[in-house]
Amino acid sequence: MTGILRSRPASIVALALLAALVMLVATPLGHLLRPRAKLVPARVVVAPFENATGRHDLDVVGPMTGDWIAEGLTRTGVVEVVQPATTLQLAGDSAIAPRKRLSDVRFGEETGAATVVAGSYSLDGDSLVFQTRLIETASGRRIVTLDPVRTPAGTPLAAIEIVRRRVMAALAERVSPALGSWTSAIARPPAYESYRAYVEGLRVSVGGHWPQALQEFQRASTSDSSFYGARLHVGLAWLNLGQPSQVDSVARSLQPVHTHLSRLDSVLLEWLEASPLGEGEDVYRVSRDMSALEPASLWVYQYGLTAMLTNHPGQTIAALSRIDPQRGVYRGWSPYWETLTAAEHMRHAYKDELRDALRGRRQYPALLSALVSELRARAALGDEGRVWRLADRSRDLPAEPGWSEGAVRLFAARELRAHNDPDDARRMASRAEAWYQKRLDSGGDAADSSGLAMAFYLQERWSESRALFAALVASRPDQLHYMGYIGTAAARLGDRPTALVSMKLLERAGGDSRGIYTYWRADIAALLGERDRALALLREARDQGNAIYFKMHSDPDLESLRGEPAFVEIERPRD
Repeated sequence: MTGILRSRPASIVALALLAALVMLVATPLGHLLRPRAKLVPARVVVAPFENATGRHDLDVVGPMTGDWIAEGLTRTGVVEVVQPATTLQLAGDSAIAPRKRLSDVRFGEETGAATVVAGSYSLDGDSLVFQTRLIETASGRRIVTLDPVRTPAGTPLAAIEIVRRRVMAALAERVSPALGSWTSAIARPPAYESYRAYVEGLRVSVGGHWPQALQEFQRASTSDSSFYGARLHVGLAWLNLGQPSQVDSVARSLQPVHTHLSRLDSVLLEWLEASPLGEGEDVYRVSRDMSALEPASLWVYQYGLTAMLTNHPGQTIAALSRIDPQRGVYRGWSPYWETLTAAEHMRHAYKDELRDALRGRRQYPALLSALVSELRARAALGDEGRVWRLADRSRDLPAEPGWSEGAVRLFAARELRAHNDPDDARRMASRAEAWYQKRLDSGGDAADSSGLAMAFYLQERWSESRALFAALVASRPDQLHYMGYIGTAAARLGDRPTALVSMKLLERAGGDSRGIYTYWRADIAALLGERDRALALLREARDQGNAIYFKMHSDPDLESLRGEPAFVEIERPRD
């Protein structure tokens, strides 16, 4: 994902120097050559314990130990704890540590934790022996080595609980005396088999394997009904699988026991309750709370994204500016730059947007999504020549979800038109038409037909666009955004009856669309000259959870409303 420095040394001496540099970076002192990490004094990261037994059936004990120690520290509220899902992501990130475990210091650096808890477990006859250490990230110094803890190999949780108590006692001396009062005040872990399934679910969910994760979390919660954390993760799995009714069922089942949940789990429950309802203010608030509780995780990005979608781009910029996009879970997370630059665009901070878009392109030179961020900033700054060169460059980069050369050219056409260059916009759309037509001549699919219809639309060839969208909606009546284009094209052609029929069909289909069809109705109303109705529908779409703010600025169907005080008020960022 990241760029690779390619050089051709002029001599064997240069090669030798390069090799020496690589060896130096690989040594324990190599971290001194990297930019100094920003460490949070009260932040602790618990690394998954290393399996030194040689038995793969005991692999799960490592993340289980890390999770249970982190759980205890989190419940105290005294220290800031990097959550296990984040450490599991780091432990399996080949971009950070190819084919080898992260060092203790790197765990601290990548998460901004001033203190690292790490360790290993080995076999001694029929016993497991746990070795635990506390590391100071800044110096790499081992500040505490705990006495070994032994347990029969078949009952590791007994030893894990002892290790947790000793870690908390050691941190009480190191970080906060308040931790000392918690060493015996936290419940014991769930049944071993239940916990084993839960940790396995965490592990596979980190890789995005949600169906398998769901099975593991369900197994964990079924075998131990008091294991509320497992049930919460059942809800998260359903959420990621796009099943809002299942999410709601899980959330309702946890309401009677919400007083038994930790602060972190309580907010996670709020997230499950709010997320299926849309990207509204409740989701914004909960994602903000989650990011505060898990500042080293992807929740900070989620907060930034939700802030942008709910028209708080200033909060997006503030949140994402606190993140180092080349450390921790954000290394390889290209959406960081997409969201940051989109928020800057919403605030008309186009020079900042271009600066950050160029930083994103340096980190991800082969990604179309990174190229698009620069293209949007160039269009806003009036650099049409560079916009065209970037669109041409898109043909040399591999397609990715949501982006292809044709999609880039359609996007460029909308941005050029939004920033007062309609002639260039039509020419760019003509290039998109040629790309999609070539695809269709070679076989193509419905997505290519839709792209061609949008290219016609952006060239103001309304009749051709409407005919193609009508053919598409006949074969896919469930894709009602095609009906939206039919309605807007009809309105532009003066065919008011067809436009009104489209509006009625979209209104009936409202359902669980999060305001998507309401937004389409606003477009059609604006083109029919019904300004007050269009504005009312935009507000309704917003209240239904539709992220209208970023779309409005480049929507050609709303051009007649631009400059109206009521429209400006809807579009204006809240902060």
